Amino acid sequence: MNPISMIGAFLITFSLLSFGYGINLLQRFKRAKKGVLWFLSIGLLLDVSAIFCMILGSRNSLFTLHGLLGYLAALLMFIDLVLVWMFYRKRGVGIQIDKSLYWYSGLAYGFWVVVYIVGLLLVILK
Repeated sequence: MNPISMIGAFLITFSLLSFGYGINLLQRFKRAKKGVLWFLSIGLLLDVSAIFCMILGSRNSLFTLHGLLGYLAALLMFIDLVLVWMFYRKRGVGIQIDKSLYWYSGLAYGFWVVVYIVGLLLVILK
């Protein structure tokens, strides 16, 4: 693996940790707190940075199956971040999130984790 792809792999792992902690807070407390917003925002920033590094370091096309799934997972997490921010701005920190946002966040993160694991397996089995 070339150095740029290695940096991307580290960034995506830190993104996993940041998204995971933010979603865990959101799911546990069912509130859009500043910590949730911070961890989801950092996670998305790390995810986009990792995608950029992996594109630069890859010898493959931009449109592999794993790449397309990764773009979709990043888009779903972006949508989740926007929805959580909108909820926070509209209703504030002390209000319980809607069930639909609760479920969407969990499903989006679950899909993101599956794509992460598939990428990990692709590297290990190569």
